[in-house]
Amino acid sequence: MSKYAIIMAAWLLALAPALCIAADDEKQQLDKAMDELLQPAPAVDSQPSAEDKPAPAPAKTPKQKPKVAPKPKPAPKAKPAPKPKPAPKPKPKPAPKAAPKPAPKPAPRCDAPSQALPGVWVPCSKPVPAKLTLKTPAKPGLAQSPQDVVYVLDRSGSMVGHWLWARGDVLDAVGALPAGQRFALVIFGTNEPLSVYPAAGLASSGGKARADKLLLQANPAGDTDIVAALAHAFDVIATAKPGRSQVIQLYTDGLFPAGQAVENLLQQRNAEGRVRIDTFLYGMPLPRAVGILQQIAHTSGGKFTYVTRRK
Repeated sequence: MSKYAIIMAAWLLALAPALCIAADDEKQQLDKAMDELLQPAPAVDSQPSAEDKPAPAPAKTPKQKPKVAPKPKPAPKAKPAPKPKPAPKPKPKPAPKAAPKPAPKPAPRCDAPSQALPGVWVPCSKPVPAKLTLKTPAKPGLAQSPQDVVYVLDRSGSMVGHWLWARGDVLDAVGALPAGQRFALVIFGTNEPLSVYPAAGLASSGGKARADKLLLQANPAGDTDIVAALAHAFDVIATAKPGRSQVIQLYTDGLFPAGQAVENLLQQRNAEGRVRIDTFLYGMPLPRAVGILQQIAHTSGGKFTYVTRRK
C-alpha cells in the first residue's frame, strides 16, 4: 500500500464519528417537522371579520373624452388685383395702293384660248384673226354666193352622229344655187374611192338632181382621207375660167390625223390664197379639231363656223 492511500484511510476514520452525529441531528429535525404537519388545525370562525373583509371597489366613473378644440378656419385668401390690360396698339394705316397698270394685250395666236369658243384652246402655231365670228347661219354655205364652189363632205365613221345634219346642209346649199352657178361635189372617206360629181370639172346648176342622188346614197364609214379630198377639190377648181371667184367649203368633224399633211397641201396648192376655203365643224368643238379648221380657213382668207344643233 502506498503512502498516500494510508493517509487517506486515516483521514476518513477520523471524520466518521462527526459525520454520524450530524446525520442523527438532521434525522431528529425531520421527525419533528412531520409531527407538526400531522396535528389537526384549530377551528376558525367562517365569517370574516370586518378587518378581514375586502374594501368595496370604488365606483367606476365614465371616462370623459377630452374635448377637441375646433380647428380655426383659414382666413380667406385675398384676390389678386386684376392686371391692367395693355393699351391696344394703333394699327398702321395701309399705304394707298397704286392703280395697276393694264397689261399689254398679247397678239392673238392659235395657242391662246379661242375667242369664239370660251374655254377652248386652239393648238396651232400660226396667228388667227383677233375677232372670229362663229355665228351659225341658218343654212351653212349660203352666206355668200361665189361663182364656182366645190362642196367637200366628210363621210367617215366618226360622222355617224352628225351625218344627217351635215348632209342636209350640203343638200340645202346645192338646192339654193342660182342659175348659172357652177359647182362640184366631193364625198370622202377611206373604205371607198371618192364620190364626186361631176366626174371632171364643174357642173351647172342643172345638175342639182344628180348631186342630190349622190348625197342620198352616201353613208358614213371608214376613216378620214381629207388630203385626197382637198387635192381633188383643187384639181376641179383649176379647170375654172380665170376671173371667177372660187371657194371650197369643207364639212367635217375635224377628227383626222393628217394636220401637217393638210398644211403642206395648202402651201403647195394655195400659197397665194387664190381659193378661199370655208370650214364647218360638226360635233364636239375639240381643241385639235377647232385648231386645224381655223388654220385651214385663216390661211386662205376663209371663214370657220362651228355648227350647233338647230331645233
